[in-house]
Amino acid sequence: MADETRRLKDEMQQGIFIDALDVLSKCIQIAYADITDYVMFGSVKRQVINEVTGRPKLDDNFKLITYRESYELPSETHRYGA
Repeated sequence: MADETRRLKDEMQQGIFIDALDVLSKCIQIAYADITDYVMFGSVKRQVINEVTGRPKLDDNFKLITYRESYELPSETHRYGA
């Protein structure tokens, strides 16, 4: 009876050990994850538009007035749950 109890206990510990390694592996993946695996970042140049005329605004030298707009999008290449 004692031998069988030890054998069953050893089998249970083996299962727990495998699960612990799985958890450790996932923690390592998270620790070394690169945010760009999940999100794309960038910016785009936009023109300032005159609200009355609907036309682009110009500065005193008749150059377009622009600004940079930042964005972030979900990465298209990331496979969730992989």
